[in-house]
Amino acid sequence: MPRPPIRPRRVLVRAAFVVGLPVFPVAGPGAAQEAPDRAEPVADVSALPRPTLAVRALTGPVRLDGILDEPAWQTEPATGFIQAEPDEGLTATQHTHVWVAHGDGNLYVAARLHDAQADGIVVNDIRKDFDEGAQDVFAVILDTFHDRRNGYVFMTNAAGARADRQIANEGREVNASWDAIWRVETRRDDEGWTVEMEIPFRSIRSAPVGDVWGINFSRRIRRNNEIAFWAAIPRAYALTRLSLAGTLTGLPGTRSAGRDLRFTPYALANTVRGTGGSVFDRELQGGLDLKWGMTRGLALDLTVNPDFAQVEADEQRVNLTQFSLFFPEKREFFLENSGLFYVGDAARNTRTNLQPR
Repeated sequence: MPRPPIRPRRVLVRAAFVVGLPVFPVAGPGAAQEAPDRAEPVADVSALPRPTLAVRALTGPVRLDGILDEPAWQTEPATGFIQAEPDEGLTATQHTHVWVAHGDGNLYVAARLHDAQADGIVVNDIRKDFDEGAQDVFAVILDTFHDRRNGYVFMTNAAGARADRQIANEGREVNASWDAIWRVETRRDDEGWTVEMEIPFRSIRSAPVGDVWGINFSRRIRRNNEIAFWAAIPRAYALTRLSLAGTLTGLPGTRSAGRDLRFTPYALANTVRGTGGSVFDRELQGGLDLKWGMTRGLALDLTVNPDFAQVEADEQRVNLTQFSLFFPEKREFFLENSGLFYVGDAARNTRTNLQPR
């Protein structure tokens, strides 16, 4: 059912505390650990050693254009992706190289996704928060508190569409309506396609100290029904299985995470003239949404005269059952860290089944 518009002028204030768990000690920085090629599948991929990747500091600016010509992308990449489907434990059928760097308050992720059949790359959706199950997709998940349970997912396809998710409890709660400020550019060529992502540190929450995050990458090749991960994950689970993610080391100690400040004003105007009338009735109103990361653990959301007219409409559904329909919350004011306000089990509209698929 569509939500009734909120007309009365009011002020809503919400504060959310974000608590990070202790950071687990890991090995020091080093080159990416690459899994060897395998002719036979591994019986238990979860028993494989978790890879480690050292983030590099940029020595110059990154031109976000999908062309991997910056010096940071000419170094040793992270590679050695392992299939989860269809042949669990085998090396991925196509090579994938990934680089991670930081600079100017941003985290940069670049990838070269080789494809022997470049004309077979599937793209069928360019909307925001697209469905990743029916096309070629590259994704990265960041466990910014290194608690091996919660994180952020950033995804794109060969057309440069963007999708982001906020993950809690290893995917038991998936907030697909969460939005972050980030950019991505892609480019297709005869060798496959390339990706350049720019993720501001201030767009995501992270531990106040420590230079270690959890990280994993995934690649979906639609024509092969193939899903491959950098840190191998069994077929029964997905990218959100952060307890099996790899490790990202060498992050800067003075990140700007939690210092987010955003203003979103709006103005509405209308004019109406009754049938046969000669006078127009005019109405003008406005409002403001504000988000302020006051500290690393406290975020303030403030809205004055809310209207939420910018929120997309609920998808139309035909319900022929005796069960009620549940529509996800899409108003940004109520989205960030909404899982903190759940009591008991996760909300039914965000529940994810972690049983073997």
